[in-house]
This record gives sequence, structure tokens and C-alpha cells, in this order.
Amino acid sequence: MRFALVLLVMVGACQRDYDNSLFRCDVLRGCPEGQGCIGGRCRRAGVSGEVACGPGGTCTGEQQCCVDNTNPPRCIPAGDECAGYSAICDGPADCQADDECCDGNIAACRSECGELTNICTVDADCPSGYPHCCIDSYPWGTCQFRTCS
Repeated sequence: MRFALVLLVMVGACQRDYDNSLFRCDVLRGCPEGQGCIGGRCRRAGVSGEVACGPGGTCTGEQQCCVDNTNPPRCIPAGDECAGYSAICDGPADCQADDECCDGNIAACRSECGELTNICTVDADCPSGYPHCCIDSYPWGTCQFRTCS
């Protein structure tokens, strides 16, 4: 009986957390529970909005803004590979309520940024500990403690 209880606890502890994943998806490959396939990319429910992409224009919810060392910023399908850094959100307004837009290989909505940096378009998008939205290398900004230069 104890072995069965220990096994049950171990199996429960091994369940994966796909809450913040960004898998590719299509008609053959679905998404984890609680996520939907939007533009070929699994995302948390409630994602909406547009991403400012500098000279690349404004990307729709089906696209991502791709910035690499070869091309100017541009909108590409959300499920495509970007050779540089990309964003499917540029602030919390693109995420479901209480989610945050966070950096990573792809700036995306997560339940919380944790060790990642918050992505923003204005100071009001940033948490109080990092109150300044600084736009440096990308068409979107990152929340910083320091005053923007």
C-alpha cells in the first residue's frame, strides 16, 4: 500500500508544466491543455493584440516580429523560425488578464516572468521594481530599474 502511495505521488510530481511553452502546432500536432494554436504556435488562451515591429509595421496575432542581424525588423508567420530574436507580444495588453509579456528566445505571454525580463511599450507596462520601459535594440522595450538613456 505504501509503495502504491509513493508511486502515485512520484507520478503526480513528474507531470510537465506546459503553461509557458511555445510549441509549433498545425492540424496534425495540437497544443497542450489550456493552450490554443494561433498562427502555427501554441499559446496560452486569451492572447490577442498586435506587436509593433518598427520599420516592419505592425504584426497581427497570427504573426511575430522578427529581428535578426541580416534583415530589418519584419512580420513573419508566428510558426516560422526567426534567425534572431522575435516577439509575439510587446506588452501585457497582448496577454490574457494577469499574464506578463516576457523575454526569452521569443517574447511571449507567461503566467509570470520570474527571472526573465518584462517586455513593454510604455512605463505603465512595467512592474514597480523595474519601472522604466527602455527601448534600445528592438522595436519593443524591456523593463529596467535604471532610467532609460
